[in-house]
Formats: sequence, C-alpha cells, structure tokens
Amino acid sequence: MKITNILLTTDFSDAARKAYPAAIGIAEKFDAKIHLVHVSESASLLYMGGFGGGVSHADILKDLRRHLAEESKHDIFKGRDLQTHLVTETHIVDGLRHYEKEHGVDFAVISSHGRTGLTYALLGSQAEKIVRGLQSPVLTYRVEGDDGGAFQPQRVLVPFDFSENSRAVLPAVRFLAQTFTPEFTFYFVVEPIYPFFGEGGHASYDLIRQSIEEGPKLAQVKFSELKQEELAGVNATLEFGDGAAATEILEKVKRDQPDLVVMSTHGWTGFRHFFLGSVAETVVRKAPVSVLTVRAPAGKDD
Repeated sequence: MKITNILLTTDFSDAARKAYPAAIGIAEKFDAKIHLVHVSESASLLYMGGFGGGVSHADILKDLRRHLAEESKHDIFKGRDLQTHLVTETHIVDGLRHYEKEHGVDFAVISSHGRTGLTYALLGSQAEKIVRGLQSPVLTYRVEGDDGGAFQPQRVLVPFDFSENSRAVLPAVRFLAQTFTPEFTFYFVVEPIYPFFGEGGHASYDLIRQSIEEGPKLAQVKFSELKQEELAGVNATLEFGDGAAATEILEKVKRDQPDLVVMSTHGWTGFRHFFLGSVAETVVRKAPVSVLTVRAPAGKDD
C-alpha cells in the first residue's frame, strides 16, 4: 500500500478541521501531497431549488473558492505541499472520482459529522457517499472532544468474514502494522440463518445449530492459515460474535473502544445498494471511532 496523494475534504467547519492533523500526520510519514477539497453540493442544490434569490450560481461558487483559499492558509498547513480544489459537479461522487483519477489520489481523509434525524434525511451523508464512491481507501476520522489529533492507532478492530471482499483489507492491515505496530482484533460475526421448512414441514433447526457451532471452528482454522501466510508477524487475534453484522460490530466497538475500525466495502450503488445496503456504511455513520474503509475489487463475492 502506497500513499502519495491524500484527498482531504472540508466544509470549513470546526468538525472538518478535526481531521486535518490526521491527514497531515500521514502525509508527513510518506512525504505525500495533500489535496484540500470542498464539495459544493449543498450550495448547488439550494440554488437549483430556487433559494438563490438575487445571488447567481457563479457568485456562490466564487464565494466558496474564496473560503477555500482562506482555509488553505490555516496555520496547520504552513509549509505543506497543498493543492486546493472545488468540486462543482451536481453529482459529488462523480466529481470526486474524476479528481481522484486525474490527480492519482490513493488515500482519502474525511471528517464524520455523525448527522442523524431530520438533518441526515435532508442533507444525506457526504461521508457515506465518499466511502461508497471512491476507489481509494477512505479514513472517516472521528474523535471525541474539541480537538483532533495525530493518527496513531494502537488498537484496531477488523470485522472479517473470510470472503474475498473482506480480504481486501489485508494490505491495509499490513500497512498499519508496519507503520504504527498496533494490536489487531479480527472479529467474525456468525449471522443468523432464518429457518426453512423441508418436506416434512419442520424447520431445519439442526442446520441452524450446526452453522452456529461450526462457523467459529472453521473461521479459527482459516485465521490460523491467514496468520501463517498473509499476516505473518502481525499482532492479531480472532474473536467471535453472533447476530446481525452491523449491530454486532457496533456493539463490539462500544465495548472495546478501539482507536480504529478497518473494513471492506462493496461500493454498490442504485437498486443493489438500496436493497442490500452496506454494513460498512452503517458502521461509518454510527461508530463513535474512526473507520478506514477499503474498496473490494469489482466482481468479488457479487
């Protein structure tokens, strides 16, 4: 895993600024360039909805560019290799994807505002859109308190089901192990199997019980193989849970309070995303800690 260009999003708020030290710390470690990007989705939608009054769309964008230029002069960026960009496309993910490809972005850092309720329903979550849309790993940075801090994870939770999709996180795990030497807890959740009825009309509860009992045993064998091969030298252990994956992962985060969660995401969109959802996006939205998401290669486990 190589980091040369870091995309750092901002909306000029104090919440967004909490992620700045994390991006700068990573950039310093790898002599990477920071791309400070603002997404103008909210202003564009307000203007398109007829709320612009006597202010033209060009005026709005001019004002945003001025704010972005001022933000780039923040003390924390002094002496940094920094480039600014305003995403003006109606579909923000398309704009970010284009920028990612054009400028060779290989890592993204965003701040999670943790919107809920009406605010979330009206504005959506840029964090989830970015996680779903970018090809690069995305660090959704969340810290408690008033100030952000350097990115120095020491306890990392890795939800993992041994599928090809989940294996997409392994390069990131090795990267974190080499850079920060944290302790990793791989977390395998046995999800419930709903009973079905055979010819006799009886639910196959034996099959359900067998899956609950055998799942962890098989996972332990696979994890031992993983430790010997792709995670050699990594300080990692395996733990188990059972229930709905997103719920169990969030409960695990609440109990253990890790510094970071690392997990893969499908990047599904449209009807597939609507019906199947994304465990990763749920965790990004609700976890009280930072989450690093890694896009699974296209075609895996589809």
